[in-house]
Amino acid sequence: MVKERPYMSKETRAKQFSPFAALTGLDERTDAAGFIPDERILLASESLEELDRAARGLCKGDHIRIRFYHRGRYIEKSGRVSKYDTINRTIILDEERIHMDDIVSIHMM
Repeated sequence: MVKERPYMSKETRAKQFSPFAALTGLDERTDAAGFIPDERILLASESLEELDRAARGLCKGDHIRIRFYHRGRYIEKSGRVSKYDTINRTIILDEERIHMDDIVSIHMM
């Protein structure tokens, strides 16, 4: 005699396959569709000069905390300065290149 399985709703049935995730990255993409980026902060000329002075005073190995615009969000990161590139106006912080136009604050630690 064949035993019948109990009724399973579509929602419950779908949940059993969710850990499989055949389309990796799909969740991130669908979340990004509703993504609203942060509005960029425009610094006053005095703040820009202060930021530029702080950047020029950086030395390799300095431990800093930096706030910058990245992919539509402001993020804060701390780490060691690998290099300050005056030609390209970038700070390399633990292997990450951050352009001066994206930075809103630099603090020595």
